[in-house]
Amino acid sequence: MEKSDTPTSPGQPSPKQPRPLKRKRAAVACDSCRVRKLKAICERCHGYGFQCTWNGRHQKDPNADRPPLSIDQRLGLLHEACADLPEETRSKVTGLLDRISLCISNQSLSTGPENAAKDDDGTETNSEVQGQTTRYVGELSDVHFLSLSRWRLELSGTGSMDNSIETYDRECLKQQPTLLSRDFTVDMPSLEDCQEYFETYFSTIHIAYPFIPKSIFMHRFQCLRGGTDDGHVTKAWLALFYSVLALGMHHRRTLDLASKGSKASSSSHETLFRRALALTDLHNLEASTVQVSALLARCFYLLATSQTDRCWVSLGVAVRLAQSLGMHVSHVESQPKQWGYGLAGHAQAEVRSRNWFCLFVLDQLLALQLGRPSMTSSESFCVPLPSTLDDSKHDWYTDDIERPEAQEQSVGDYFLHVIEFSKIVKLVVTELSMPQRSVSIKLASIAYWDAQLQKWKQKLPRHLQFYVGHAFNKQILFKRQRNMLAIKYHHIRTLIHRSGLELSCDPITPLVSEQKEVVMGMRRTCISEARSTMLLFHYVQDVGEIVHDFPWWQIISCLLCAGTVLVVSSTTATEERQELFCEAEACLNILDALGVVSEGALIARNMLTKLLNKASSSMNQKTNFSSADAVDAGFKFPGERPSFYAQMDNSASFANDQLWLSEANFWYCLFCHPPRLKISQPVDIGAEHSLQPYFKKVLWEQSSTEDLTGD
Repeated sequence: MEKSDTPTSPGQPSPKQPRPLKRKRAAVACDSCRVRKLKAICERCHGYGFQCTWNGRHQKDPNADRPPLSIDQRLGLLHEACADLPEETRSKVTGLLDRISLCISNQSLSTGPENAAKDDDGTETNSEVQGQTTRYVGELSDVHFLSLSRWRLELSGTGSMDNSIETYDRECLKQQPTLLSRDFTVDMPSLEDCQEYFETYFSTIHIAYPFIPKSIFMHRFQCLRGGTDDGHVTKAWLALFYSVLALGMHHRRTLDLASKGSKASSSSHETLFRRALALTDLHNLEASTVQVSALLARCFYLLATSQTDRCWVSLGVAVRLAQSLGMHVSHVESQPKQWGYGLAGHAQAEVRSRNWFCLFVLDQLLALQLGRPSMTSSESFCVPLPSTLDDSKHDWYTDDIERPEAQEQSVGDYFLHVIEFSKIVKLVVTELSMPQRSVSIKLASIAYWDAQLQKWKQKLPRHLQFYVGHAFNKQILFKRQRNMLAIKYHHIRTLIHRSGLELSCDPITPLVSEQKEVVMGMRRTCISEARSTMLLFHYVQDVGEIVHDFPWWQIISCLLCAGTVLVVSSTTATEERQELFCEAEACLNILDALGVVSEGALIARNMLTKLLNKASSSMNQKTNFSSADAVDAGFKFPGERPSFYAQMDNSASFANDQLWLSEANFWYCLFCHPPRLKISQPVDIGAEHSLQPYFKKVLWEQSSTEDLTGD
C-alpha cells in the first residue's frame, strides 16, 4: 500500500483510502500465515497482500473419542447383525453367542484397552522398575546362604565384597512382560487338548495338593463346553479353569521341551494365565471356596514359573479370603451351599478342609524358601484333617464321606503326612529364626526337632517310605509322592544342621569342650543330607523324568542349598575335598539341564557357577596346605595370619580338631559386623586392640587352648 501525502492524525485512516482491514484472530492459521508470519493466527490476509489458502487436512475420526464398547455391547451388535443371516446359519451363530454370554456371565470382564497395563489394584506396572526392586529374604533362604558364602570367599580373596543378594525369581528380571494385561480374546485349546492338560494337572500337582474335587471340576467343564446350563458359571469358576489349563499346558510343554532339548516358549500358557488374572478382581473377590481354589491354582502357576515373590503375595490374599470364609475353624452346618462347589454337609467340610490345609502347607514351603515368617500356624486354626480316600473314589454329592480301610494304600495318605511335616517345618523355622540364642539352647532345639523329624519318618506307611527299596512296585503315583517326601526331608535336615557350618557361637569359651563334637556331628549330618539331595537324581534318565516325577516347584531351591553346602564344605575340609567339589558340580549340572525348561534354573545355575569359581580360586591359592592353615580352612582373612594361630603351628591335632572354630569366627563376625572384617595387621589376642570387641566372645583365650590341647 502506498503512503498518503495528506497529513492525518495518528491512528486515523486517510480520507482518500478505505479503512484498512484489521487483524483478526482465527482458530486455524492459513498456509501463508504459517510460512510467512511464523504461525501468526489471522484471517483477512488479503488486507496485507496475501491470499488465505488452506490445504485439505486429515479430519479427526468422530468415533475416536468414544469410549470402547463393553463385551455386552459387542455381543448385542453381533445379535443385531445375525438378523440378516439365513435361518440355519443364524441359529448356529446365535447358539455360539449364547454360550459366550454364559461364560462371560452378567458382568463386564474388561473396561477397555486403557487398562491393559494395569495390575489388580489399578496402578500401572513398570516391569523395568519392578526388576530393580529389592525384596527381603531371610537368613534361612537358599539365596541368602549362597550370598553369604560368596561374601566370605570374596573377603578371603580380595578383601572386599559385593553385599548384594542375587535371586532366581523371574519377577526380578528386566523387561519381564507383565502378566496382568487384559486380552479381549483367548484362543482356547481344543477339547482333546484341554482334557490332556487337565489329566496332566491331576496326575502331578493334584496328588500333592488335592484342593479341587476332580469329578465336580470335570463335570462343570463338560457342561461349559457343551453349552448346557448346569448352574451359574461365575468368574471364579472361569479363573479356576484358565489357571488349571495354564498349569497343565505348562507342565505338558515342559515335558515336550525336555525331550526335544529346545528352549521354552511361554506364550500359550501365559496367555491363559493372563486371562485368569483378568477374571480376578482382588477388590471384589467372590466369597466362595471356588475363589480360594482359583487363587491356589494361581499360586502354583507362579511357583512353577519361578515367580516366588508374586506367589507369596497371592497366597496372602488366598489365606485372608479363606479366613473371611471361616475355613480356619470347624465346619458350620448353616453355611451357604454356594460357598463350597455347590456341596453341603460333610462333602462341603471335606473340600474346605482340603483347601485350608493346602494353604497351610504351601505357606510353610514359601516361608522356608524365602526365609520369611509364615502367615498361618497350627495354633491359630481348628480344622479336622481331610479324608485319606482317593479323590476318584469320592461321591461328592452324598453327605457321607467314606473312610478307607486301615491297611488300604491310598493316594490321600501323602497329604496327611505332609501336613504333619509342615507343622514341624513351621516350628523349626520359628526356632532357627530367633535372634540372640545361646549355643546351648540352639543346639538343644536342633537336637529336639531333628528327633521329631526322625519320628515322623518312621511313621510313614510302607508305600511312602522313601528310605527303603520298592522293587517291582509299578505304582507311579506312589513313586512321585515318595520323591516329593524325600526331597522335602533331606532339604529341611540340611537347613537344620547347617548351623554346624554357620554357627555364630555367642558364649563359646565355657562350652567349647562340651559342644565341639556336637557341632562337628551337625556338620557331618549337613553334608550327608546335601549329598542325599543330589543323589536323588543319580538314576534319572533325562530332564523329563525330573520334571514329571519330582516337585519342580521346589527342586531349584533344594539343589541351590545343597550345592552351596557342598561348595562351602569342600573349601573347609581336610579330607574328601575333591569329592565334595565334584558333588557340588553335579548339582550344577542338574540345574543346567533344568535350564532347558526353566528360566529360574538357568539363573540359579549362574549363581552357583560364580560360587564354584570363587571357591576354586580360593583353593588353588593354597598350594601348601599345612596343619596350621587348617585352622583357617582355606578362608584366611586378608593380611597375615594372627599371631595367635602362629603359636599353634606345632600342634597338628589341635588344628585338625578345631577346624570348626574358624567357621564360628567368620560367621559370627560377618553376621554382626560385616563392614569391619578387614584385618591388615597381625592380631595379638593378649593385648587390647580395636578388634577386641568382635573377637572376645569367639576366639579362645590361652587358658581355653591349654585345656583343649591337654597342656
